Amino acid sequence: MRSLLSQRGRVSLWVTGWLVAWFVGGFVASTVGVAQEEVARLIEQLGSEDRAKAGQAIEALVKMGKPAVDPLIQALKHANPTVRSNAATALGRIKDRRALEPLIGVLEKDPHPSVRLVAALALADLGDKGAIPALKKASLEDPDSTTRIIAHVVLKVLEGKP
Repeated sequence: MRSLLSQRGRVSLWVTGWLVAWFVGGFVASTVGVAQEEVARLIEQLGSEDRAKAGQAIEALVKMGKPAVDPLIQALKHANPTVRSNAATALGRIKDRRALEPLIGVLEKDPHPSVRLVAALALADLGDKGAIPALKKASLEDPDSTTRIIAHVVLKVLEGKP
């Protein structure tokens, strides 16, 4: 009799555990879906001509933090240069190391000088010394003089020189 009761108790506990896991898993999955939709909406808002609206999107994405990093990295390839610039700004402020190489890529290859300049500033915010070689190159070779100056200043900050 005891054996039967203890088996029922284990089965009951297992079923309860399974139901809780199923419910929580479904809840987490639906929350993740909502978060992904919100990130996508905010990334599109980064391109808004209304600077306040774009600024609010940057702030919201920075507040989200790490979950926004991968979509923001993808946004660095967006057709709209304003989206790319604002994505770089958000990535710098989030300070996630995954953004280092993509931001260096923008600094080296983006066709818009303003986007390259913002990428240099984002690398300053990121604060990773791994950006130093790219910043040295940009400070000497970028076709835009303002980007060269900003890259030089960021380089000195990362090197710890005034």
